[in-house]
Amino acid sequence: YNFLGVDEPILPREFLVSNSYPNPFNPKTMIDFSIPKASRINITIYDLLGREVLQWKEDFTRAGYYKFYWYGINNQGASVSSGTYLVIITDGEKRFQQKITLLK
Repeated sequence: YNFLGVDEPILPREFLVSNSYPNPFNPKTMIDFSIPKASRINITIYDLLGREVLQWKEDFTRAGYYKFYWYGINNQGASVSSGTYLVIITDGEKRFQQKITLLK
């Protein structure tokens, strides 16, 4: 008999990104993403006029499931105004985009 069970973590097989939730949001929103291998993830948020609001880059050394939180701030750390924003997430190969709305 084997009385000890060890759960092996199930690693993702592809780069996937969830829809932001909550959406609309205030004061923060979260995006889940999974990466199947070591990757550099780029997340860029734009306003509807196409101006970059936030640029975030991170090198991940291992496959796994991760969360990105956005608190409605720009690259300078200042709060942005209510409105709709475009989020683009890429691992260098695949690209996901979605609209999110900040309500104050």
